Amino acid sequence: MSKETYIKKINNLLSKKTYHYESEIYSFDYILELTGEIKPLISIGEWKDFYLLNFKIFNLNDNAKRILSFIITQHPEYKTEDKEIYEVKKPLRQLGVERSLGGMARKMLTSLNIKETMTKEVLVSLSELEGDFEEFKLNIDEEKKPINEGMIDRLSVRTVVKDIVNIIKQNEEGEFYLPEDVNDEPEYILTNKNISFSVELTLRFNDIIGGFGVNGAYSHGEDTIELVIEYNPNTIKQQLYDLIGEINEVLTHEMVHLKQYYKGELQYPDLDDGPLEYYTRKHEIPAQYYGFKRLSKLRKSPLEDVVRDWFRTHKKIHKLKPEEEDIVIDKILNYKV
Repeated sequence: MSKETYIKKINNLLSKKTYHYESEIYSFDYILELTGEIKPLISIGEWKDFYLLNFKIFNLNDNAKRILSFIITQHPEYKTEDKEIYEVKKPLRQLGVERSLGGMARKMLTSLNIKETMTKEVLVSLSELEGDFEEFKLNIDEEKKPINEGMIDRLSVRTVVKDIVNIIKQNEEGEFYLPEDVNDEPEYILTNKNISFSVELTLRFNDIIGGFGVNGAYSHGEDTIELVIEYNPNTIKQQLYDLIGEINEVLTHEMVHLKQYYKGELQYPDLDDGPLEYYTRKHEIPAQYYGFKRLSKLRKSPLEDVVRDWFRTHKKIHKLKPEEEDIVIDKILNYKV
């Protein structure tokens, strides 16, 4: 049997089956279709033939409709030749959804002896979204809970944190490069921004310490966020909740620096700067504010309590005198968004 005939038979089977995707935020139905195209790629050092797949999504829940509609208003290039159809693989990848779709498709097609697959397009009809995008764009600020840049960036943070936690649960130390070591994707992409980045993650075991430490830095030369996490592998299960909170805070902080760089707002400290000069620089205050705000929401604690607790428990890191701590804390709490 020729490959063309085999693919046609598989598509006949797939056309009769509707699948469902659901997460805490999004849900929709979809159907699969092999495009008939085969792309040779190197995988684990060997050339393999990858079958290209298309997904057609429909019956979107309200969150999926609103998020995709908002993104599409900013990216008219997602239109296809058919003006009623949009290709939303890229935004769904940014939202951490496309990767799950691809994984589910691979499992289904493996049983049909098609082991290597790759998503080509994820298609959605205009009628499945909000309808008139221009009207949606004008009215978005009038919604009680508008989709804004901050909300969408949180989705990006959540995706990275999930990948990091999955690696921590493997109970291995060493260096990891994300998202490549998780799903073979080269980079993360900030939703609603044409900004891509990767994460260099270093995990270090320390059997002596009772807690954990998280440190981060943004390298603009390679658009890389570097995270170093040191923890006791014997106690990490009991401390995982607190560790996840701190990872969220540090990652949000560094992601603010990433955006500042592309806006031309990122400054670099003088080597002679002391702790107070460093922590009160113009680019540091908003990064601290948004990082602590993220942690405040996760812990469901007042922002001031979170900020004061961090400066109390991280004295070895910030090295501020008590009176200097008060100055920095005051600037963070009074930061105007």
